[in-house]
Amino acid sequence: MYPANPYNLSAVDRIVHGVMMHTPAPIRFIPFLLLVTVSSADISAVEAAAWKLAPTGLPERLVTLPQGEVSREEFLQAIHASAIVTPRAFDVKEGFLRHVVLGMEAARLGLPEPTEVEVTRQLQTEIDQARGEREFQKRLAANGMVVEDIRLALRDGLQLAAIVRKRRDLPAEVTIAGDTARGVYEELCDRYRPVFHTLPREPAQRAATVGGRDFSAREVVDWVVLRARRKRLEHILETLVDSRLLLLCAERLGFKTEGRALPDLLKEMFSSALTDECMKAYVDSLSEELTTIRVRYILVAFDRRPGHVKAIRAFTQKEVTTARLRAEIVQGSLQQGESDFAGAARKYSDCPTRLLDGDLGYLTRSPDIAMGMPPRAYGLDYLRTARGNRSPLRTAPDPLILQTALGLKNGETSGLIRLPNGFALVQRVQTRALQDREIAMPFLRARRSREERERLLRQFKEGGRVKWHWPASRRSAPMAPRKDGWIDSVAR
Repeated sequence: MYPANPYNLSAVDRIVHGVMMHTPAPIRFIPFLLLVTVSSADISAVEAAAWKLAPTGLPERLVTLPQGEVSREEFLQAIHASAIVTPRAFDVKEGFLRHVVLGMEAARLGLPEPTEVEVTRQLQTEIDQARGEREFQKRLAANGMVVEDIRLALRDGLQLAAIVRKRRDLPAEVTIAGDTARGVYEELCDRYRPVFHTLPREPAQRAATVGGRDFSAREVVDWVVLRARRKRLEHILETLVDSRLLLLCAERLGFKTEGRALPDLLKEMFSSALTDECMKAYVDSLSEELTTIRVRYILVAFDRRPGHVKAIRAFTQKEVTTARLRAEIVQGSLQQGESDFAGAARKYSDCPTRLLDGDLGYLTRSPDIAMGMPPRAYGLDYLRTARGNRSPLRTAPDPLILQTALGLKNGETSGLIRLPNGFALVQRVQTRALQDREIAMPFLRARRSREERERLLRQFKEGGRVKWHWPASRRSAPMAPRKDGWIDSVAR
């Protein structure tokens, strides 16, 4: 039933509680949400009305490959194997049952669906509470979600509010209290008696019962696939397709694939590209990309309020003008020698890095270098912090900062640059090249192997030899005629 304490709410309850009470809904907890695909045609008129917005189910063929295809059942097995559904069965249960119950009750009462204008207005409220579009998108990306996931979650919240007003005969302008919404939802649960039995691996087995109607595991998983965490699910399908293509490539290149694990097979395929001689030439070609630069910066924010410094929004002309005047004062102080850059950063910068004299660390040109390269390869040590050891290698907080720093000499300070949240001054402190290739070699070998892997996959995909039937957002070129001998050698 509907829990009373908002801090103990399930993921779906959290978003509904946020909508009802006009409090921030923690996006990072939003789970599998919204519409379910119903394949059975033998349902009542009320149930049919509840599913009128439901998308069509997954096609039997998801992707056509040069040899064979990725089927619907194979994809569902990959989803199970990826541990995206089973360990989150509680979230699946809560979200699935809630939407089925709300859909059936809205159809029974003859309520219209929430309009796009209402959903968009509520979405803007969520963006504002996340302190701007940029922070909102970062939260979505961190959880493998897209804006449509949030829109559909908000649609459910608005649907519940409409049901409450209809059942309690309340005018549209009345704000629905959380206790009232919980009470109505408990009444709906008593009416429809939603039960989530299990999430079996067999698609045809019963998984849930709502309003006397049984739902199969296939229908539940379809609901997850079609509406929940779309970005992550598409990644699962992409990984499945890539594995099939790499196996096909290995067969065409004369490697034995039967009974062999893909990582071992790839290691053998790319061995010619990972010899000492090839790796030496590869590292030499990356000398500029592997160079890091130490950077300091001073941020003069448009919005200096605590917690709003990094917010990205439409700033007023007054805020921009005030920030520019403050930034010019800082710039003048540096030019006249009244303080050094580190001291000015401590005194004037609105960024938390002011506590570190504006130090951003050693910026790299590629994010994978910052994330995977051992600092000792540059003669650096890990930084000890309250949260554990942290690498001094970083990516720039804004690409313009790195671009500006690359155009400077060591010790040189830039002019004012405008960032999305304020004006900044950038100083290039030091340049540091790769010092120990042996320490860096495991990372570089793995990177080289990934590049070879992507090169082989591009030979399949760019030639129109892969056709995507789902998702509809992917556009495939017409299938190219099959022929032999069109795969290049693995490494040259």
